[in-house]
Amino acid sequence: MTVLYILFGISILLLIIILIKLFTGNNKAQQQAIENLYAQLEEITLQQNARHEALQNNLQRIEADLLAAAQHTEQSLRSDLQQGQEAIRKEILANRLELNNQVLRSRQDIKKSIQSIEEKLDNQRQNTGAVQ
Repeated sequence: MTVLYILFGISILLLIIILIKLFTGNNKAQQQAIENLYAQLEEITLQQNARHEALQNNLQRIEADLLAAAQHTEQSLRSDLQQGQEAIRKEILANRLELNNQVLRSRQDIKKSIQSIEEKLDNQRQNTGAVQ
C-alpha cells in the first residue's frame, strides 16, 4: 500500500508539474502575443506618423502655392488697375483736347458770324447813307 501511496504521490506530483508547465507555457504564449501586438501597434503608429508628416508637408506646399497664386493675382490686378487708370487718363486728356478744339472752332464760328453781321450792318449803313 505504501507503494501505491508513493505511486499516487508521484502521479499527483507529475500532474502538478504538467499543469505548471501548461500554465507557464500558456503565459509565455500570451506574453509573446502581447509583444507582437505592441510591435504591430508601434508599426501602425510609425505609419500614421509618416502619413501625418506627409499630409503636413502637402498642406504646407498647398498653402505656399495658394500664397504665390494670391500674390500673382494681386500683382495682375494691380497691373490691370494701373493700365485701366492710364487708359482713363488718356481718354480724359483726349476728351479735353477734343472739347478745347470744339470750343476753339465754336469761337471761330462765332467770330466769323459776328464779322459777317458787322459787314452786313456796315453795308446797310453805307446803303442807307448813300440813299439819303
